[in-house]
Amino acid sequence: MDKKIQHKKGFYPLMLGLCMFFANQLSAQTPQAIAYYQQAQTAFEQNKEAEAIELLNKAIGDSPQYERALLTRANYYADNRQPSRAIEDFTLLVRIAPKNILYWVERGNVWQQEGNYDEAESDFLEAHSRDTTSIEPLNALGGLYFVADLPKDATIFLNKAVALESKNYDARYARAWVLFELKKFDLALLDLKVCEQVKKDDINTQRLKAICYLKQKKQEETIKIFEGFSVKKIKMVEEDFLYWGMAYYEKGDYKNALFYLSIPDNPASPDIYHYLAKTYFQLNDLKKASQKLDTALLMLKIADVSGVETELSAPVYYDRAIVRQKAGKRSEANTDLLMACYLTPEIVAQKDYEGNSFSLLGDALIILKPTKKTLDSTRVKGYQDRAEAFIITGNSNSAWTEVEKSNAIDSLHSRNAWLQAKIAIMLGKYPDAITYLQKATRLPKGKSEEDIAYLRAIAYQEKGDIKEAKEAIQQAIKINQNETSYKSLLANIEYSAANPKAAVDAINDAIKKEPQNLGYYLERAIYWQALANYEEAIKDCNKVLEKEADNREAYYQRGLAYRATKRYKDALTDFQKVEQYDNDDTEIKELITEMKSK
Repeated sequence: MDKKIQHKKGFYPLMLGLCMFFANQLSAQTPQAIAYYQQAQTAFEQNKEAEAIELLNKAIGDSPQYERALLTRANYYADNRQPSRAIEDFTLLVRIAPKNILYWVERGNVWQQEGNYDEAESDFLEAHSRDTTSIEPLNALGGLYFVADLPKDATIFLNKAVALESKNYDARYARAWVLFELKKFDLALLDLKVCEQVKKDDINTQRLKAICYLKQKKQEETIKIFEGFSVKKIKMVEEDFLYWGMAYYEKGDYKNALFYLSIPDNPASPDIYHYLAKTYFQLNDLKKASQKLDTALLMLKIADVSGVETELSAPVYYDRAIVRQKAGKRSEANTDLLMACYLTPEIVAQKDYEGNSFSLLGDALIILKPTKKTLDSTRVKGYQDRAEAFIITGNSNSAWTEVEKSNAIDSLHSRNAWLQAKIAIMLGKYPDAITYLQKATRLPKGKSEEDIAYLRAIAYQEKGDIKEAKEAIQQAIKINQNETSYKSLLANIEYSAANPKAAVDAINDAIKKEPQNLGYYLERAIYWQALANYEEAIKDCNKVLEKEADNREAYYQRGLAYRATKRYKDALTDFQKVEQYDNDDTEIKELITEMKSK
């Protein structure tokens, strides 16, 4: 399990106390609004939340710029998982008092908790720009960049926050996590020492200390912290028992490891099952070890939204290979080893993707002795698929690195050159892409003429060579007539060549084979409009909106068709609908203005 991600999910910026805001100068409010607000406070104290919110609504209705009431309601919504309402109220607050940086920070906190890091960053930076000496925006930015896996950026702002206030708990604690991720455990412990001075016996500080000690192989120190939790009767969570058990496991005390790892009832962490398996293996109970490994793998697969295996499963497969080999199941063991090497090709050196060492049950390569050819081909596919995943997320640099790793094992593999072409297209380097595709055609291993032809069509189209693009996509279609995306690309190429009739014919073929693909109807709507067949364009847009009532592109295309047929009122309605999805689109604003003038 990636403990970094797991812990970060529990790291949120602390909500700032209301008292910090109440000292600010208040906007004008009527005596009646103040009375409603005071009654709301009393209702909150009596745990009558519905009544309190109703009173706050009355206070705000009476005095729309009543900051205390707006702030109290915003914080209530934020605390009760109503982010859209919280953001609406914080937006009103930043409009009323834009100089109050804490309103910006609070809105950013809500954005961050909802996973909208771009909006959170924008608000935090706005707050920081308005007051570069304020600690709150610095803490917020440091915490955000930490959660977003940007340790360098996090460190910059957290260092500034600590420089402004040495005993800044939030900054010190967040920076300790950053240092932990950077494997600077001694420095992390120094920050945690300050955290202890600020908040004595803080459980989060103690937990992070325990994990730092475990990484430093100071198992006794880790054990001492968790024993302290037990003595003080602190409510312990699943991860506490995991790390407590791991400390005993690393010490070689497998009986105590088994005891503490077994305490959580139906644990949600695959790591607990993995370490239980490792412990049972050391205690020579292969049946239970195998069962726990099976459970860990199942949980890891379920945890991924796509339901596919991820690199987190690699060490579990590797350990299961060793367990199965010892149990006399050599064939299954070999399958598991190859799966581990595919998911994380670096595991042959007992390391993960980032170069961290795995704690494994042994050296499966020595035990199982797979052939070099089998191992190499498995690792090449692993690197290639990882590169493909990076391409999907737009990370061209990491994708290129993975292809180079694959090339280092097998420089004659066609897919390596094909992936390099795909990366070149991402970067807009179309002549380079064509060169790589020519190389992919010449290389003997793993060659897919179909994939090469399809990618060549894209590269030539982007380069502006429509003739070559059309020839390439027709070659792909000849190889695989059932792939509708090829027909779609052909239609797009024909449209680029100012041949909308042929574009319609091509997209019609795609729709016949895949009528449920709404994107194809939107493509055809564009081609119909190029032929001035606006009624057909409207029909295609209607088909899409019947299935997806919030499809922005369908409203846009239908609006254009209405405009072309002088149905300006209908066009205005559609363009206004588009504006709801993208308020900053200047073209839509111009179209709305034009329709209103008709």
